[in-house]
Amino acid sequence: MDLIKAIETKIGDELIRYELRDRRVVLGRAATCDLTLPDPSISRRHAEILCENGSCILNDLGSSNGTMLNGIPLTKPTTLNADDKVTLAAIDLILVTDGTATSPPPDPELTLTELRQTTGAEISWQDVSAWRADRKGRRDRLLKMMLEAASLIQPSTSPASLHEPLLDLIERAFSPDRILLIRADDPSHPAILASRFSDLAMGVGEISLSRSIVRRVLDEKVALLVEDAADSPDTIFESVVELGVHSALAVPLLDEEKVVGLIWADSRRPDVRYRPDDLKAFTLLAGIFGHALTQARMNVHEKELRRLHTELDTARDILATILPTSLPDVPGYEVCAHLDSCYEVGGDLYQLRTLPDGRLLMVNGDVAGKGLGAALLVATILPVLGVVCEKNCNPVDIMTGLNRHIWQLTDTTRFATLFIGILDPATGRL
Repeated sequence: MDLIKAIETKIGDELIRYELRDRRVVLGRAATCDLTLPDPSISRRHAEILCENGSCILNDLGSSNGTMLNGIPLTKPTTLNADDKVTLAAIDLILVTDGTATSPPPDPELTLTELRQTTGAEISWQDVSAWRADRKGRRDRLLKMMLEAASLIQPSTSPASLHEPLLDLIERAFSPDRILLIRADDPSHPAILASRFSDLAMGVGEISLSRSIVRRVLDEKVALLVEDAADSPDTIFESVVELGVHSALAVPLLDEEKVVGLIWADSRRPDVRYRPDDLKAFTLLAGIFGHALTQARMNVHEKELRRLHTELDTARDILATILPTSLPDVPGYEVCAHLDSCYEVGGDLYQLRTLPDGRLLMVNGDVAGKGLGAALLVATILPVLGVVCEKNCNPVDIMTGLNRHIWQLTDTTRFATLFIGILDPATGRL
């Protein structure tokens, strides 16, 4: 007795073959089935074949359109024979045995006849060539799309400038009715960053999405495919049907392994049904875009750092002109000063200047805090100090006047600690 080795079928122009081994094989329209049969008459999980020691048992899984064995509805698990005729809804299965003859490669001028004998349909070699060319063309289009997506990673790109090129790529590759780029810093309140709609989706009104799908994509970091929402038994897709969506793709958007949003594309047309290969390509595109987004964010951060460094350099140059560039010459004394900040700019200050009566004013101080904020207060104190010293030569009066002016110019959280001394070179009194 010939052993059943494989099953074959033809859907549209595509010949599908599956090798049988000792295991359970689930047949259906869902992408999770062992053998996916992309035909609308097939249920998501239509039937199963249990194979063990060369014996195969066929069982219907409660399909909508039923399973036929030799023209009779299958009502219970039944062992298959090599010459049995199996039909799932509108799809005929060919049982391939170890005794099945293998035909020689066809001549391009000949006509190929399908293996199934029920319809006697024929396809020409030109049809087969066209089908193969279409599959190759699809692969070429996807490859071109990925190359275009990789070109988005540019050193001068900002995150916002990536939105429109991404929408262009998705529109060309998947022909959806809606494309939504969604930011989800707060998963409970996602925000739409960019969107695009076909003429069919323009008149729908407000933008609505399936909250359950969005939540699952964001929380579980999974990519979801809705092949045929209306025929799906999964309750998660009920809201998709209510929105008038026929097929959809939803994938998470990652920025350095963190989910920052998702990309959604859907179709309202019954003739457009996304497949597992589409989900893989869509997920890969989202990965490339996520990398481009990370690079763009880093570019913006680096640009901001360069701007801050430029401002700090400017602040340092300004402080260099405010602090004494030359020290007074005091007979009998050696006058020197040195300031070394722990940051580019800081809150340390000093002043040495000769008063109108010939005495030497010495000021040493430290502003509370560090960095640019402290440096700005230094830039305020030293000019005010110069004005106060023009009118007063007493340390108490100088400190009182300086304190009054600084209090008026700053808030209550900013202050400086100062030492003020006046040296009389003639007597040596400080």
